Amino acid sequence: MKMTNKELTTHLCSEVAFIKKNMESVDFTKIEIKLQQLDDNQKEMMMGLKEIMKDIKDPEGGLIVATNKNTSFRETCEVDRVDTLDAFKHLQRWSSGVNKGLWVMFSVVAGIIMKLIFWE
Repeated sequence: MKMTNKELTTHLCSEVAFIKKNMESVDFTKIEIKLQQLDDNQKEMMMGLKEIMKDIKDPEGGLIVATNKNTSFRETCEVDRVDTLDAFKHLQRWSSGVNKGLWVMFSVVAGIIMKLIFWE
């Protein structure tokens, strides 16, 4: 259904009049108070974020500085860690060899004792 310009204008005017009439009953002070509270909360949140960013980027003891110190410490200790790991692997190989040697000696001593007892 197509409306003429005059009918469309009349319809729009009646809708605008209806909106104006209903807007008078709205309590704008409550809306203004809520908007002010929202604005205050947003400012408070921004202040909190600024403090967090300040703590993170602090050049004396911030999170970024602590992370960089930890990384440099791990990099300097890497050489010692590799040397210690190599020494431990060497110790394990030596221990395995000694353990095998002791089992061979135990078997030889057990064989000698068995020969002395049963084959005289």
